Amino acid sequence: MLKHRFLTAIMLILVFSLSLISENDKNFMVFLSIVISLVLWEWLLMSVPVYVSKKKCTAVAIFLFMAMMLSLTFISINNIIKYKYIIYRVILIINIIWLFISFVSVFLARIFSNIERLLISIFSVILCSVVWFILIFYYISYNSWFIISLLIFICLIDTSGYFVGKYIGKKKLAYKISPNKTIAGAVSGICFSVIWFYISSFISDSFSSVLIYKWSLFLALLFSIILSFLAIFGDLFESLLKRNSGIKDSSNLLPGHGGVYDRFDGIISVIPTMFLLSEVSF
Repeated sequence: MLKHRFLTAIMLILVFSLSLISENDKNFMVFLSIVISLVLWEWLLMSVPVYVSKKKCTAVAIFLFMAMMLSLTFISINNIIKYKYIIYRVILIINIIWLFISFVSVFLARIFSNIERLLISIFSVILCSVVWFILIFYYISYNSWFIISLLIFICLIDTSGYFVGKYIGKKKLAYKISPNKTIAGAVSGICFSVIWFYISSFISDSFSSVLIYKWSLFLALLFSIILSFLAIFGDLFESLLKRNSGIKDSSNLLPGHGGVYDRFDGIISVIPTMFLLSEVSF
């Protein structure tokens, strides 16, 4: 299991890195569109009401992929600047809704009703679209290092939490949602991510250096802790979806890891808030 997990991680890093440093900008954009579409597909499979056909989940994910590919023609720095105030307000509203949904769901930790499933499913399409847009924006606005440093920050929360929780953790973080997650794992995840946040800030154009330049070192470190908590909540929310569906993994697409959503739940949860902190002046 651990061998499969390691090999799959290496393959993901390799494909991601090659697409990100490719001379053709479209390679990363297409790869990202595929990943987000798969995340949405797995999310919908776990969240749609029982009366909704699973085939419709696939159709919605394919439709979103096609919409994202068509939208690439219209996304540019000039268009984003032109409509930035509208974009910022839309993302702010969507992020507030997302934080409310994820926090309330995790704290209540109960089985969703069909109407709740329907609303969560509809919102998943919106949230995945927003995350895709923000990552595309980061890609065309900053260098590759910005995205890499951001993703390492989020991945460290999950990776360090997994190993520390497995070998050291005893006290459960949220037993009703995920029996395997421990408080020790969560704390270690936050610590490692904050350490990485500080170390990467010494390299120009990292996402931490951007936050520090805008807010100051103290506030940026505080924000990094908040972002770490959001990633953990995103992980717990996805675990709750799996609990509602009675499954262990969102899919079997990634051997040793489960599904694509299993690996990107923290990213989906953190990116909207990260965008607001890095781009919007309050």
